[in-house]
Amino acid sequence: MLCPNCKTENKDGALYCASCGAPLPKAGTAKTEPAAAPTGAPDPMAPPTVPRDTHELLHPAMQKQPVFLPRRPHDEQASGKTKAYLAKRRVFVGIAAVFTAFFASIVLMGVVNFIKASANAKPIPAASFEPANSTVGEYVTTDLIYVLPLYQEGYEKRGVEHIETYTCLAIDVYGNMFTIETSYDYYQDALCVLEAEELPENFDAADAVTVYGDVMTPDAEIQSEIIAEVGNNAVVSNMYAHNGLRVIREPRTTLDEDDNSFAVFFFAVWLAAAVGFLVCMIKRLRRAQVLFAAYGNFVDLGEAVKAAPLYQDARLCVNADYLVSRKNPLLFAHTSDVLCVYQYEHRTRFLLVSSTDKLALIVHDRYGEKMAFYYKPNAKEKGVIQQAIRYMAPLFPNAVFGYTKENLQYVATYQIDV
Repeated sequence: MLCPNCKTENKDGALYCASCGAPLPKAGTAKTEPAAAPTGAPDPMAPPTVPRDTHELLHPAMQKQPVFLPRRPHDEQASGKTKAYLAKRRVFVGIAAVFTAFFASIVLMGVVNFIKASANAKPIPAASFEPANSTVGEYVTTDLIYVLPLYQEGYEKRGVEHIETYTCLAIDVYGNMFTIETSYDYYQDALCVLEAEELPENFDAADAVTVYGDVMTPDAEIQSEIIAEVGNNAVVSNMYAHNGLRVIREPRTTLDEDDNSFAVFFFAVWLAAAVGFLVCMIKRLRRAQVLFAAYGNFVDLGEAVKAAPLYQDARLCVNADYLVSRKNPLLFAHTSDVLCVYQYEHRTRFLLVSSTDKLALIVHDRYGEKMAFYYKPNAKEKGVIQQAIRYMAPLFPNAVFGYTKENLQYVATYQIDV
């Protein structure tokens, strides 16, 4: 029995063509075959006959319901190229999952640390020109007349010592004594003034030294030592008598400026990229498994299409049964599964000049794949896309052509969720 679609001879009584899968006419209903064409090698690139009715070509969904051909069961013992391809994809998905988990853990740690630091941050009161009365507590503004550094903390980089914090003993204008732990920047001006041999020319008896820090009460032994030190210091005694000198710096909170927010943002961007990549790979892997179940060894089938295409260019190959990409084995579809084909062109406009910067042939299939075949953005390649559509139009029985609202609705109606 001769197949009316691909002209392949099949066994009598067969329901479907063994070559293309098209349904065969029942016995006694087959139409008389036309006279054989003249012998000779036909032009392989001759365009197929295109329907005269443009509306019928562009809107077949409005004319009739699509008819999808049944799939032939694939041979589990066939060539292992597809299985090897799927195994490789699973390895890539596993690697992507590991990197995604790594970036997620770093971002989570950064967010947790930031929340803890924000919760523990204690604002330093704004500087006041009025004398401060509180002397013991956390982060108070204190008017000092004497400061004695006990020890400092910091780090050494390239042979240079960088001081971060001072722990000092201090006496304020009210005769109170305490320990202050404060940053280097806040304390430096106060130390310079208090250790000066002479009072500044603009000395004002109403001023006093103001610093910011964590205030603690010193033990009795240290108190006795600092009292003796103050008694032998004429400059300190003079400043104490005149109520001291005020040095004011901008207040800030105890939340460290270097809170790793940039690192958290950096890894968050990488996390978003990793999640997107992982989701894309999982979707491609699931679709590959569906293709394997529907078509069999689609890698081998793709190679067969490339060997004997009805139409081909630098991006794709098509025969009566399959459309396949020349580069990506997963860009693969049965001709009866193609739902929509259109040309995509992105143009950039600057003032009165516009230019094409992206050109592609887009193919939607019923398995939810949006296959994009990119061409160079020029007039010659645009002609190649239009020629490809003319060749492929008669080969896709269920496809609509053009980017229209009706066609996109047609695609959404007949797609299968993978």
